[in-house]
Amino acid sequence: MFRQTALLVLVATVAFADTTVSPEARALFEKAELAREEGRLAEAADLYKQAIELQPLYEDAHAGYLAALRGTGGFVAAVPLYAGLVSKHPDSAELKAFEASAREPAAAVAALDPLSKQHPGSFRVQVEYARALLYARRLSDAEAALKAALKLDAASSVARTLLGDVYFADGKFPKARKEYEGVLETDVSCVPAQLRLALALHRMGNSADAVTLLSRILADDNFPRLAAGHWVMAMIRADTGQIDDALKSIDKLLAVDVDDYDGLIAKGLLLLKKKPMDATAVFQKAVEKYPKSADALFCLGWAFEKAADAPEIQSAARQERLAKAAEAYEKCASMDPGVRPRDSLGFVYLLTNKHAEATKEFRRATDIDPKFPPAHNNLGLASDMADNRSDAKNRYQMVLDKVDKQNIRARVMLALDLWLDGSAAKAIKELERVVKDAPNDDLAWTFLGDVYYDANKVDSAIKAYKKASDLNEKNFYAWFHMGRAYEDDKRKYEEAERCYQKAIQVRADPPPEIFLRLGMLHDVDALDNPEKAIQYYQAFLDNGGDVSGDFAWVPGRIEELREVVGKK
Repeated sequence: MFRQTALLVLVATVAFADTTVSPEARALFEKAELAREEGRLAEAADLYKQAIELQPLYEDAHAGYLAALRGTGGFVAAVPLYAGLVSKHPDSAELKAFEASAREPAAAVAALDPLSKQHPGSFRVQVEYARALLYARRLSDAEAALKAALKLDAASSVARTLLGDVYFADGKFPKARKEYEGVLETDVSCVPAQLRLALALHRMGNSADAVTLLSRILADDNFPRLAAGHWVMAMIRADTGQIDDALKSIDKLLAVDVDDYDGLIAKGLLLLKKKPMDATAVFQKAVEKYPKSADALFCLGWAFEKAADAPEIQSAARQERLAKAAEAYEKCASMDPGVRPRDSLGFVYLLTNKHAEATKEFRRATDIDPKFPPAHNNLGLASDMADNRSDAKNRYQMVLDKVDKQNIRARVMLALDLWLDGSAAKAIKELERVVKDAPNDDLAWTFLGDVYYDANKVDSAIKAYKKASDLNEKNFYAWFHMGRAYEDDKRKYEEAERCYQKAIQVRADPPPEIFLRLGMLHDVDALDNPEKAIQYYQAFLDNGGDVSGDFAWVPGRIEELREVVGKK
């Protein structure tokens, strides 16, 4: 969820006591700096540009301008500006460096490489070259360029902070921390170094100190509207499972800029973990504010899809949410040529029993990216649902042979098809290998329990179901099937009831069978509670239980039990 540029844009300028800068240009620069700190990047870019127009060789303004544009995602506005400036000042190596920096990383490196050799004594050229190398992920070259820049200006906080960024990007967090702390030894109030130090501490496992540092930076008497600070705080809190606190940090960011795109997306993604329907409202706002964003549409579809899976909703609401998910994915697919929206749209079609449409979208997805395992697996699932297990198995095997030999989903589904085809022993062996490789996959444990149960290995089945429900307490089938095992095979009726009750809690529209089983548990031959037996038998009827066949006795049994209760 962390927007990298939200932090990187803060390290751009080198503070010069430049008496040649006019008061008007300096005032515009200071306003731009404040806007950039608070995340108002478009406004900041405009203010920097005004300062540059007044003072064309104002290096700090150029660095800030490019940083702000980098944060907004593009340099289109910079191209004509630098073309004009370089033509008017052809002897300025620094302007040429800024012009080169206003390009994508690979192109910037290509332009800055010869410039750095032509002007080895220009600190600004060396720093911009190193920055481009960092963004191009040429980390060892970036390190060398920054060390060369530091020979020209050993006290530069920008160069040393960027060197810390190189180490951070390379996963060398202790070395990054050392650089950031070195900056703070000479410039204790350097906010970019403080923010990066917090990140390094977090990555080194010292999140508590990171949060303390950030809290001090963001205090009311320091920088309470520092956008990048709230980003870092939100990321650390999300990483450490403090979702509510992470949301508070994002809300503080959005208080600075209510329509911040990345803030809206981040808030929605955090809400997806706990309140998917609340996430749909946030993503809907992002779509309305940024109608050309395919990512916002994808997130909206994802949120509706997750909300449809919420245990507390009824079938009608579930279908409505899936329809909205499909609508969002369809719009996204019309804008995004990639594989994700096609595969997701196909899956929603599959959930709504539109098998032909689902298969069409999955095939489109595999045409776009033949190496995308989920689309192949979903094609297999569509075949399974159409009772074409031969085709499904071929699809899963193809994933394992040609795409990803350890793909967990393909292995699970192939094992299930082997089981359904009568090869229970092979299915058990494969699922046992799966849960060893993916011990936190609750669905794999559930399926392993099902195969164990079918093979009369009831104790093993119960252990597998327990593992699944421990991993995911909302796993309906783990609870339901564990209750069945306790009831039918162990005759442990209290345990069976506990499992059935948990199953009902996590699904708003459970199958009528579960109420029938609860009724039978409380009938005279089990828990001997006729009042509850009546209650659950009636729930079986109210939820559409079929009494035309094997369960035609239920209405009569309700009347019999009512007579028993009446005689007490």
